[in-house]
Amino acid sequence: VCASWDNKGSMAKNWETLFKKIDADFSGRLDYPEFTKAVRDELKVPQTTDKELQALWTYIDHDKSGEVTLSEFQHGLYLLILEGWPRLSKKGLDDVIKVINKAARQFYHGHFSWYKIFRAIDENENDMLSFDEFERVVRANGTQGGLSLKPSYVSLVALQGLWRALDEDSSGEVSIDEFMHFMRTEEAALPPVELTEDEKQQVEMRAAAEKKAEAARQAAERRLSGHHEPKQKYATGRTIENQKPSTHEEHELVMPFDQLRAVVVRLIETMTKVCASWDNKGSMAKNWETLFKKIDADFSGRLDYPEFTKAVRDELKVPQTTDKELQALWTYIDHDKSGEVTLSEFQHGLYLLILEGWPRLSKKGLDDVIKVINKAARQFYHGHFSWYKIFRAIDENENDMLSFDEFERVVRANGTQGGLSLKPSYVSLVALQGLWRALDEDSSGEVSIDEFMHFMRTEEAALPPVELTEDEKQQVEMRAAAEKKAEAARQAAERRLSGHHEPKQKYATGRTIENQKPSTHEEHELVMPFDQLRAVVVRLIETMTKVCASWDN
Repeated sequence: VCASWDNKGSMAKNWETLFKKIDADFSGRLDYPEFTKAVRDELKVPQTTDKELQALWTYIDHDKSGEVTLSEFQHGLYLLILEGWPRLSKKGLDDVIKVINKAARQFYHGHFSWYKIFRAIDENENDMLSFDEFERVVRANGTQGGLSLKPSYVSLVALQGLWRALDEDSSGEVSIDEFMHFMRTEEAALPPVELTEDEKQQVEMRAAAEKKAEAARQAAERRLSGHHEPKQKYATGRTIENQKPSTHEEHELVMPFDQLRAVVVRLIETMTKVCASWDNKGSMAKNWETLFKKIDADFSGRLDYPEFTKAVRDELKVPQTTDKELQALWTYIDHDKSGEVTLSEFQHGLYLLILEGWPRLSKKGLDDVIKVINKAARQFYHGHFSWYKIFRAIDENENDMLSFDEFERVVRANGTQGGLSLKPSYVSLVALQGLWRALDEDSSGEVSIDEFMHFMRTEEAALPPVELTEDEKQQVEMRAAAEKKAEAARQAAERRLSGHHEPKQKYATGRTIENQKPSTHEEHELVMPFDQLRAVVVRLIETMTKVCASWDN
């Protein structure tokens, strides 16, 4: 089913997408009719009876509120899967840990630490580890940052047994504390390793960086409380100003534009190939961030020129690029002449050089592109048409900011995937680039909802009014109610930050939502044999996996 939604990636993200599609009243919770609609109409799960669905709902709706949140839904499914995984004996656990430990010492030459392993595994940097992340690093080969442990060395059953022991609270994730607590006995048994001078320096720099990060967190808390903070400074002493994005004209060109832009094109092309070997299929921004962290030797969050050249020469091995071209690119990127660049400065400089090579469309050219997109959008959004709807559909990561990649994807994707089905024969890449250049008038690399609406509203105003159906009117009212609820939640969060006491949240049924530790399998109600109920979940997940084959989450 997910093939028609064009989504790939984490199962958690895919469940979230499905959850939002079927949450008709935008409450953030599902009742039983919405749940059965998901299984029957959206997923079309085979060979599943109404009795089995009722039993699964009974299990998932642990607190008997008649509603489940996304986290309750996912947690219930996870518990049923986890309960079917083996409990390894002490010897079985020791054997698995020894194999992983041996591979890890080869991977992390020099001073070995489970803390290093956790940091390598924790891809989304939330200090929490999922089974998918854990398995991926165990299986991936060394060139991809993994331990190269094939099933012939560590079976899937052994990994599942180890994970069950790790996730002792059945939360679905393992925190850094849980991970370290479980693994430290094995780490303590390792012979001490004498650090080299370089490794000692890395340890010191890491400690300094963590101290700096802690100071930054404390500063953020003081700012939230209204305390005035002095401006941040570069290591060179230069103050970092908060200002609007710079434009191409404000950057220094010390060689012809076309030659310098060609360097950036080679850089991006090489980065795309390199990312394939890292097994990264995310956005280019995420890949640059990964590279940035790899070469930021002092953990300062900034690069100097030697670190920059190391990235290009040693990590990326960009072909046919001279030292003079690299120096010219650095001069352009280091706009404020601080001698250092942050990740955002680095990406912004590259973006400006790419953007400047895109065409500036005439008024007629812009009108023509907008008309084609507008026509497709009215077919896509039958009924009342609104550019606000278009923005919300395009803004996949829900940060109220739109990138060119998101914009192009929705324009190109076919209608069954939530796109406008506009192939290059209808709207060329050059035309899209020209439209984007006009949209991104501040050259920030993203378009906010205000910029998007401001640019598109003239075309929207010219559309004939469309009479809403009763169903569409109800959807508009529910959306308005949901946005009002979301605004109230934001205001409540601000009050909590200021120390104000908030009453506990309640379900629509009036039942209070308690903040408590994750429930365990034993605490959920089983109204049919476990194996039969778990088989329902297995079919559900297998169907979801097929559905999500083409998702890109």
